[in-house]
Amino acid sequence: MSATIHLRIATEQDAEEILATHRDSIEGQCCEAYTHQQIAMWLEGRSAATLRGGHRSAQGPGGNGV
Repeated sequence: MSATIHLRIATEQDAEEILATHRDSIEGQCCEAYTHQQIAMWLEGRSAATLRGGHRSAQGPGGNGV
């Protein structure tokens, strides 16, 4: 049995799913090392919009990836 993996550059439409995956990984993997309050503060203010905006500016003006 073999699996095929397809990679592509993320788009702005992927932001919600990327954010959910990021949130799930933080909540699932960090729960033993950090308090609930610390995790909540880490995720506070994060949204698909802030994810899009942050990555766009990281790529420079007119960046289109997430």
